Amino acid sequence: MNILQIGCNDCNDKLYSKVKENFQLIKNLICVDPLPESIVSDKKAYESLGNRLTTICTAVVADGNSIIEMYHPEGHPGSGWSSSNKDHVEKHFSSITTDPKVRKILVPTTNINYLLEKLGIINYDLLNIDTEGSDCDILLSLDMNRFSFREIIFEFVHSDGCHTVGKKLDSLLNKLSNNGYKNITRYDEYNILASRV
Repeated sequence: MNILQIGCNDCNDKLYSKVKENFQLIKNLICVDPLPESIVSDKKAYESLGNRLTTICTAVVADGNSIIEMYHPEGHPGSGWSSSNKDHVEKHFSSITTDPKVRKILVPTTNINYLLEKLGIINYDLLNIDTEGSDCDILLSLDMNRFSFREIIFEFVHSDGCHTVGKKLDSLLNKLSNNGYKNITRYDEYNILASRV
């Protein structure tokens, strides 16, 4: 199995269980996250994969290669609340504290097609993406004629803003359907699973 995870947070997710259950079948697990703390968590959580694990510390964006500002709640490094949108982090984190303090760091970016080209893998079993608001933009920019994913799991609840769903999600669902993803269902309360199987 070739698996690409974009937005890894602290490995406290369903993918971690899937990797553990399919340990012998994993050929490549590539974890991409803009926060160094998340990369450290990935390396620790998946260390038993040895050279089958690749970690890349960068932000994946829909366009270009540059440097961007990333935000995450102070005191919660490697959390699932990191985003390039400060307002998104403040809104999201305010649900658990009355005084959300947000830390800013500068991180390099790459677009998904360039990343996939550099990785040199054309066919993947799974793309698991959770970028706190950029999932739809990234997937809308993905060249599906060039790179193949049997399954894609993405967070849809922030497709058009923090806790907002709208036209971007509709556009992405149309793109997926037009590119052979015939089984598109809710994976859980935050994510959608699109499958070619």
